[in-house]
Amino acid sequence: MLAAVFGFGGRINRLQYFLGCVGLGAGVLILATAAFVLLHFHMPTQLSVSLGIALLLGLLGLPALIWISFSLQARRFRDMGWNPLFSILSLITVAAIDQIVGRAVLGHGGANPLRYVPMLGGLINLVVSGCLLFWPGVDGGDFTPNVAPKAGKPAKPAQPPRAQPEPVVPRTAPSWTVEQPRTSFGRRGL
Repeated sequence: MLAAVFGFGGRINRLQYFLGCVGLGAGVLILATAAFVLLHFHMPTQLSVSLGIALLLGLLGLPALIWISFSLQARRFRDMGWNPLFSILSLITVAAIDQIVGRAVLGHGGANPLRYVPMLGGLINLVVSGCLLFWPGVDGGDFTPNVAPKAGKPAKPAQPPRAQPEPVVPRTAPSWTVEQPRTSFGRRGL
């Protein structure tokens, strides 16, 4: 069960990814609500205890939520036929470059250079999120045909080619009979 949530292997379809994102959002909402309750509804003498528990929730909960997010993205990228390692690393790189360049170039104009809003990284993240939600999955189980099978797993036997149907040769009917047209039902002509 935990491998399905925290593991990076396998594939998930669009609906499973959407439901995983809904669950991830619920987890973030639960952590934020718990931190809010701990920090705002406490006794004045227990501020350090409430702050310590909220900090512990953040230190334990946020890395787990980030790990689950990357796990969902990796499995969805694999279902789309993309390499998850390169896709996720390129997204992180674009976001980091956007922050660095944006704060260096656009952040000096105001009084607070840390108030830069990452526009390019946000736009790319929006496009990739749309792809993850709406891009159809690749049919078949293996996207890399040039990779040798793993040790311990038997190679898949090659499928024999399908037999081509023989062409239908019209019969000559005697003049006193009327030929009935052939009707077909699905793939098997009945």
